[in-house]
Amino acid sequence: MLRFLLILGAATLFAQVARGAVELRRANTLTYGDENGARVQELIGDVYIVKDSLSINCDNAKYYPDSGTLIFRNNVVLQDGQRDMFADEVTYSDWTEEVNARGRVKIYQDSLSIGADRAVYRERLGSGYLYDDVRMKHEPRGIAIKGGIGYFNHFERSAWVSQDPVLTRRDSTGRVNTEIVGDTITYSDSLGYATALGNVIIARDSLTAFGQLLEFYTDSMYAELTGSPMAISGADTIRGDKMRLFFHDEVLERVEVHGDAVATSPADTLPDAPRQILTGERMTFWITESRLTSALVEGSAIATYYVRDKTGRARFECYVGGPAEDIV
Repeated sequence: MLRFLLILGAATLFAQVARGAVELRRANTLTYGDENGARVQELIGDVYIVKDSLSINCDNAKYYPDSGTLIFRNNVVLQDGQRDMFADEVTYSDWTEEVNARGRVKIYQDSLSIGADRAVYRERLGSGYLYDDVRMKHEPRGIAIKGGIGYFNHFERSAWVSQDPVLTRRDSTGRVNTEIVGDTITYSDSLGYATALGNVIIARDSLTAFGQLLEFYTDSMYAELTGSPMAISGADTIRGDKMRLFFHDEVLERVEVHGDAVATSPADTLPDAPRQILTGERMTFWITESRLTSALVEGSAIATYYVRDKTGRARFECYVGGPAEDIV
C-alpha cells in the first residue's frame, strides 16, 4: 500500500499542509500520466483523500492538477463531519468546491435521508440540487417526499421538490395516513412545516380535498387549504374560500370552512336523489371514525333539503336559519 501526501501548488511531497490543500493520503497504487494534454494522477484501490473537514473514500480516483478536478469512482463516500454522501461516481472541483454526484446518490444528516440519481452540491455538501427519482425522508415525523427534481439546504434543513411531487406522512404504526400532491412541495424540518403549491390534492382518512395552496404544520397536525378549496367525503362535498383541517391523536377531527361556505349531500340513497344544501359564512364539520357526523353553520345559515312523499317523489323543503344552525 502506498501512503503519500500531495499539496496543491507544492512541489514536494510530505510538506506542511496549507489550509485548503488536498491531501491524497492513501491508495494501493499511484500512477502519473497525460490525458489529452492534461496531467493526470490515477489512484487505484482503498483511496482516501482529505481536504479540510471533507474526507473522501473510494475504490478509484483521478486527479487533474491543472484544473483542480478530482473524479472518484466506485463505492464513493464523502463525509464533512455533519453529513455523509454515497454515490457511484463523484466529480469534485477543488477550485469551486462543487460536488457532482451520479448513480445511486444517498445523503444522510442526522435523521434526514435524501436519495436521487444525480446531485449537484455547492459549498461542499451545504446545499444542492437533486435530479431524477428524488427522495427525501424525515423519520421522526414520518415525512417522505418524492419527485423528479429537488433542492435541499442542509444549513436551514429545508427543501423543495417538483415534477409530480408527493408528500406522505406515516402514523406511529407506520401506516400512511396523509398523502399530498401538487406542482411544487416544500418542507422545513426546523419549522415542522410543509407547503404544496398548484393543483393541490390532500387525501386524509375518508376526506379528499382540492385547492391551490396547502400549508401543513406537521407537529401541531393542522392544515390550511386556500385557492377555491373543495373537499369530498363519500357523497358529501364542501366548498368555501378557506378550509382548515384539525387533527387529534393522528386522526382527522374536524374541518372548518370559511367564507361563502357551501356543503351538499344526497337526500337519500336512491339513484335520482336530489342534493341537500347548506350555506353560511362559516361551517364546522366533526368527523368520527372517518365519517362526517355533525355540522355547525354560522352566519346567515340556510339549509335546503328534500323529503320523499308517500308516492316516493322528492318534495322540496327549505329552512332559513338564523345566525347559526346545528345540523346533526
